[in-house]
Amino acid sequence: MSEPETIRMEISSDGAFLPSVRQFVSDAALAAGFCPKSAGLAEAEANSLWNGLSGTAPGSLLRLDCSFAENNSLVLTLSDASSGKVHGMRTVRGACE
Repeated sequence: MSEPETIRMEISSDGAFLPSVRQFVSDAALAAGFCPKSAGLAEAEANSLWNGLSGTAPGSLLRLDCSFAENNSLVLTLSDASSGKVHGMRTVRGACE
């Protein structure tokens, strides 16, 4: 990947959407050149962010930023879409040994 890029999505906090979000994160990581093991880890980290939500009303709007950096890493940031309050952040490395 030649320059950093961010994919941003806004989605309901409803858990019914989580499987699709996890799959999207994994597919995006693979498309960015991550190995399958790291893409699976990115999927698990997205799941962890959703499971760590607290104090969020059911059906509230969340923002997930998937930022791919030049150093072959992915930073996932989950925040409230209206207030911008960050609920969590995870970093995943793309290269597999």
